[in-house]
Amino acid sequence: MNRMSLIAAVAAACLASACQSQATSPPTPAEPLITTLVLDKGMTGDIGPNATLTFVKVVGDSRCPQGVQCIWAGEVTIALKIAVGSAIEDFELSTHGSPSRTVKGYGVDLVSFEACPGGPAVTPLPGECATLKVAPAP
Repeated sequence: MNRMSLIAAVAAACLASACQSQATSPPTPAEPLITTLVLDKGMTGDIGPNATLTFVKVVGDSRCPQGVQCIWAGEVTIALKIAVGSAIEDFELSTHGSPSRTVKGYGVDLVSFEACPGGPAVTPLPGECATLKVAPAP
């Protein structure tokens, strides 16, 4: 009995010390959630808890047409809508000039604007998609 009590006491002490060392470890900081969305016109993507981003429309497109040689590549400006809870804000991003903006607590970057993934084999007339990177603003 004495030997069993000693083993039980040692086991309890080991468990208690293991729990203490876990409880005193500093928590590791969480990495910010970065979301990459590829949206065609009219599409909406989730960017966080109760938050969405919608590609509303192309506002301006001065890009060089395909098959034509131009001095300047041009730029695309798109209209977006962010909704966080019941708060909604409309804003624009451009491929040059203003590709990034902080809106409603989120940093939104226009990474590219090009033919949507899938191409003509999937849809007869592929749309052009905005690739956006979204992260909580610091």
